[in-house]
Amino acid sequence: MQQLEEENAELREKLENLRTKRKEDLAKLTEFDNLRIQFQTLVEYKSSATEEMRNYRRRIEETEARLAETEKRLDESSIPSDLESQLEMLTLDKELAEQKLESAMIELTEKKTKIEELEVELELLKTSMEEEVSADGEMAGNSVQVRNLNQQLEKCQAVIIRMRDIVNTTNMEKQFMQQNLEEFQKQYETLQTDFEKKSTEISGARAIISDLQEQVDSALGSTKMVEHLTASNLDLEERLRNALTEKEHLYEMYLLSEDIAAAAKEEMQQSRLDSNSYLLTINERDDQISQLNSRINDYENVIQKFRQKISDLNDDIVGFKDQVTVLQGQMNNRSVEGGSLATFNASKDFSKVVSGELDALELKYSNQLAHYLKDFLPDNFNSAGGDYDCVLLTVFFPKVAEKAELLVKLLADKYPEVTNLTQEHVTMSHKGEQWAHVRRFNYQLLRASGVMWRFESVTKTCTPESLQRLAMQRTEITSQEKVIDQYFDLLKQQKFDENTSCDILEHCVNTLNKIFIINLSASDFDACAALHNYLHQLKAALAWAEFNCLRLKLFLLPEHSGENDFTEYLDNLIDVIKESSSTINKTKKFIPQDKTIDWSHDVQDTITCLETLVDKVAKILHESAGLACSQLTTNAVRQTEDVQGFSIIEMKEFIQSKVEKMIKQQKNIPDALHEVTATLTTFKQTLEDLSYKLEKKEFEKALPPARKCTPLKDRAEGRRQDVVDVESLRWQLQKKDEEYKRVCQAYKASEDAVSTYKIQLEREKKRLIESGKPENILIPADKLEEAIKSETGKIHVELEEAKTQLKEAELARDKLKKELELEKKGKLSSPLMMDLGNSGLKLEGEQMDVVQLKNSLIWTQDKVRRLQAELSASVLSSLKPLKCPDRVCGRISLADNNENSIKNTINSFLTEADILSMEYKKLTSVNVKDQGSLYRRNVVEYNNRVNDLRFRLRSLWEKKMPQSQMPIVLQDIEIEVPKKKKTLDSSGFASALAECKKLNEERSQCFREILSVFN
Repeated sequence: MQQLEEENAELREKLENLRTKRKEDLAKLTEFDNLRIQFQTLVEYKSSATEEMRNYRRRIEETEARLAETEKRLDESSIPSDLESQLEMLTLDKELAEQKLESAMIELTEKKTKIEELEVELELLKTSMEEEVSADGEMAGNSVQVRNLNQQLEKCQAVIIRMRDIVNTTNMEKQFMQQNLEEFQKQYETLQTDFEKKSTEISGARAIISDLQEQVDSALGSTKMVEHLTASNLDLEERLRNALTEKEHLYEMYLLSEDIAAAAKEEMQQSRLDSNSYLLTINERDDQISQLNSRINDYENVIQKFRQKISDLNDDIVGFKDQVTVLQGQMNNRSVEGGSLATFNASKDFSKVVSGELDALELKYSNQLAHYLKDFLPDNFNSAGGDYDCVLLTVFFPKVAEKAELLVKLLADKYPEVTNLTQEHVTMSHKGEQWAHVRRFNYQLLRASGVMWRFESVTKTCTPESLQRLAMQRTEITSQEKVIDQYFDLLKQQKFDENTSCDILEHCVNTLNKIFIINLSASDFDACAALHNYLHQLKAALAWAEFNCLRLKLFLLPEHSGENDFTEYLDNLIDVIKESSSTINKTKKFIPQDKTIDWSHDVQDTITCLETLVDKVAKILHESAGLACSQLTTNAVRQTEDVQGFSIIEMKEFIQSKVEKMIKQQKNIPDALHEVTATLTTFKQTLEDLSYKLEKKEFEKALPPARKCTPLKDRAEGRRQDVVDVESLRWQLQKKDEEYKRVCQAYKASEDAVSTYKIQLEREKKRLIESGKPENILIPADKLEEAIKSETGKIHVELEEAKTQLKEAELARDKLKKELELEKKGKLSSPLMMDLGNSGLKLEGEQMDVVQLKNSLIWTQDKVRRLQAELSASVLSSLKPLKCPDRVCGRISLADNNENSIKNTINSFLTEADILSMEYKKLTSVNVKDQGSLYRRNVVEYNNRVNDLRFRLRSLWEKKMPQSQMPIVLQDIEIEVPKKKKTLDSSGFASALAECKKLNEERSQCFREILSVFN
């Protein structure tokens, strides 16, 4: 122990030495600060000196300019007397300015030297400090100061470099000025040489005078010189005697010092041996101390584990007591045999396993089905803000709301409440802290559920555009679901306890509220349900605050648990909380059932104010109780005896610290307690005002008209309408393709006919030449041939034009096909309903082109037939008359064949009319409620097909029976183009169907008459 005390004393001495060194360092640092201040003053003085130099230089330049002007004037004219005086004054000013410039340069050099000296001193200080740091390891704290000093030195060096630049510039200017003064210096040198010559002459004369004077003095003072020399000789003899005596004394001192040095060496060797032995003993004692410290740490760890085990056992005891109370209540409520209960639990567990396996199988194949359906959808379905995001958000909001409510239920099942809260729950276990934490989670989860239900209400009543804007933020919104999922994971892993953070959930709720306010604050939603959810949240917050008040009361010591000012304060808070809860229950009754609430800014501000007030009070009480709990555990670890609670002053200080942290302002204990009471009272008054306004029906308004379908269904209906439009365009393209094929076939047939007629014409010409007919027959044949050639040339030109028109029609058709393929792939961003009118116009124009091509083809065919008839008539007129046989040479004549072709076409018309009548029956059998836009599209398509059949019948009638009158049904034919949406009520649509039915009956009657005529 003595050695340890000696070591302690030595360590204290070292500590004192270090303190003295630190004081010296502080003195050096103060000197460095003073030097830095001096350096700054020097820099400032340098800046002022440079400014003065600039002013002097400016004045010199001005004087030089004035001098040049005056010299010019003197050269031009004679100089008056007053100008000469001014010139002299200017020269004097110039000399004064030069003198000031020289003095400033001298001062600048002095300052530079002083700065260099300061830098040298600073380097010395740095080296001394680094040596002290290397010598003593505990000087590591000054490294920051040294770094700061280095930075300041770097700044000073930068300033010095700037000063050097300025000095260099001034030197350059000075050299420039000195070059101007060289002439004056040369004159001065000449004068100086003359002066030196004169001075040498004067010095020679003075030397002669001094020699003569010395000769005179030597002659006069020789006696005095002898007396002076004798006195000095006596003085020197006295000094010699004193030096000899002092030499003897110093020799004796030298011998004595050698003896002392030998004795000191012996003592030093002995002290070294003693110090080595002492060092060995010190090392041994250090080893013993380290061993003892390790044993002490082991003992402390064992004691800590023992205390932790005791606290865990206390928690288990309290938990088992709570379970016993719960089980006793269950046994009192019902008496069930153990065997039946076990069998019931076993069967229930097995049923859960079976249902879980089935659910996993269903989930697997439902995911596979979803992937297949997703492959059939277009690419823009998965784009940002597309249909997929809208569907996900519509399903996401109620799902997350129900997840939050399920988490509230699971937390209540995991941590069941006890009817009677005791001090053991608060001080001896973590049950009280767990229950308070669960109430805080309930409040935040109810907030999250309320926000999600508001989102879900908006998605049912908003416009499709608002839903699309909200869908653009789908990733940000859906990412908040992970926060709730991680709490489910903690529950599964049995890791959810009082240490689980609630700040992430609170940040998630605040983010969702911000998104709702930014994007959907002006949208309509179910205000009654939203107000009910808000009141439910406020009630949960009040329950959280009330439980924390009970916890604070149970943290008091047993001797302070009676009636006092703190318990009365907490009882008053509990009374206000209970009154507020009853006010919330009363407010819920005033929410209208058959009307809605006008959710104005006043209502929103009132709800926000209530949330902030109750959140502030609940957080202060919760954090105060948490601080008391943590302080209790630390005191229990430090002390061997169990700590039962705190005094009243300590509890008030806990609340004071949390109030100051919340409001970020210092307050004394009474003001802090009054802050909590005032906040809770303000909450109660605001809640009563809201209840009074609801009771007076100030916020009520009539219910808005109910929407027939949600915006998501409107969006889906628009997509179905786009599909119908695409199908109609596809049908029109197919129809145009068929017409194009017919025209091409007719064109090829006409070309074949022309080529066959050419061949026949050549044969007839050869035959006539060979038969030797007269020339009067060949001449008209040649004329006819020329006419035929001219007509065929015209026909070829017209055919070429028809070919170009057909190519244009093909290009238009290909363009429409490409647009249709793009629409199939979903690459068109705008819906087809917007461009339907333009597409209808394009189709009408192409239809007119096809009709013109048909007419031109019919005209060319007619022209070719006429020419063929004229040619055959000319040929037949030159031949002898033939005798027609009584029988036809063949099984069927041409007339019979023509009649059979007409019958075949009529039969095809009959089958098509039967198909149309069947489709008419299907259209008329549809219910009025199911007659949507798709039904109207089908009706338009049906009418177009009927008009197409009428058109073909009309062409057949004009071809076969042009002399008879055409029926009324075949006269006016119009092809309807699909139009945009039309809003018709049920009565108007029923009348339209009746008219359609009447027209169909008339058409069917007309078809029967036409067919009877042909038959």
